[in-house]
Amino acid sequence: MSIQPVKRESEKSFYQFCQIDSDHSEQLTRTLSSITLNPLKNGFFYFFPFLQVWTTQCTLIKERDITHESIMEPQAKKEILRELNLLKAAAKIDREVVPYTALRHNFLSCGGSLSLTSPAIILPYQHLFRPNSIPFTQENKHISIKTDDIWRFSDHEVRFLIARELSHIKQNDALLRMITKIAIVAALGFLCLGSLSFGGGILFFAVTITVHLLLERQCQAEMDIAGVEILARRLGNHKVATAVAISALEKMRKKNLARDHFYITKTGDNIFDLNNPRLTARIEAVKKKESLYDSTNAGRHKLS
Repeated sequence: MSIQPVKRESEKSFYQFCQIDSDHSEQLTRTLSSITLNPLKNGFFYFFPFLQVWTTQCTLIKERDITHESIMEPQAKKEILRELNLLKAAAKIDREVVPYTALRHNFLSCGGSLSLTSPAIILPYQHLFRPNSIPFTQENKHISIKTDDIWRFSDHEVRFLIARELSHIKQNDALLRMITKIAIVAALGFLCLGSLSFGGGILFFAVTITVHLLLERQCQAEMDIAGVEILARRLGNHKVATAVAISALEKMRKKNLARDHFYITKTGDNIFDLNNPRLTARIEAVKKKESLYDSTNAGRHKLS
């Protein structure tokens, strides 16, 4: 009879402490891929978004598709597509955006307004069809996701997260990333060809990488504000849209705090997520923008 080694409680807690959860792993992967020196691939993905979709295990959401009825109930799918069209109109995007769903944690957009084929948006399956709960768009005053349920987003919170990705498409952020990556490759080229001294090349490369990450963080911060504006047009109420955005970001922060990992700060920020500003900073930025919006509106009322 073999004796199995028993892990001590301290060893277990250390193992759990060092684990990286799947949603955080996605964020870390996105951070690393954002500085991958492959502008050619990014160019193809921007101008032909379906190529990026092909590299992701996802399913097209379309109304008349009996092959996926077992995982996507037809009426729920119809309502989701209707909501996506309303949000697209609120984002002032006048071309088709092809929706997909996948077993992932983060929302993702592919392409932009200058893409040669239709842009795409990939939505996490669990936030749309919500196993053991009500599907997206079907909340009402009797049935809804509780605001203190940090593991699920409410309908309005999902609308905000979709609106953020639609703003990416509208503002062509992927094109800006591609341009900065070309600059990074140029920096490496200068270094390898000896056009710059070794020290100068290293400095040029470091500055280019830093600028790229700062631009990425700036784009992500602007997405929160743009998402609020799109949601405000969709709901017809700017204050409600701001409250929804803050609630969604707070849930992300509280989810981080609920998991004791070495890369999560005491305030709930993920130090591995270099692509995004700190969640606490994002929440404050949305609050500050709402204060400016209120003061601007108050000034207009006084003038009228």
